[in-house]
Amino acid sequence: MGRPRLIILIRHAQSEGNQNKAIHQTIPDHRVKLTQFGHEQARAAGHRLKDILLPSDTLQIYTSPYRRTRETTSNIIESLGDDWKDKTTVYEEPRIREQDVIGFLHYP
Repeated sequence: MGRPRLIILIRHAQSEGNQNKAIHQTIPDHRVKLTQFGHEQARAAGHRLKDILLPSDTLQIYTSPYRRTRETTSNIIESLGDDWKDKTTVYEEPRIREQDVIGFLHYP
């Protein structure tokens, strides 16, 4: 495999956590899903992506295991249509996720 023609970064679409920060008090972060608007955003991203891809391109998507990113990926792929099904590979990568914040103690 040669160098990619393009590298495109797409953040997950609007999630329930983006809309309501308090949701994290009742739902674990990795289970937060997209809002209806988020699904629309993801489909729109797929249509924009389809406009910039060339017929000779292949598509490799790297996504985190979080529900909102998997839903975004699913909507993007759906928007690309049948022509891209055989040319798209999705990799779920657990190291692509929200930052883990670890506290450090400082001793003088």
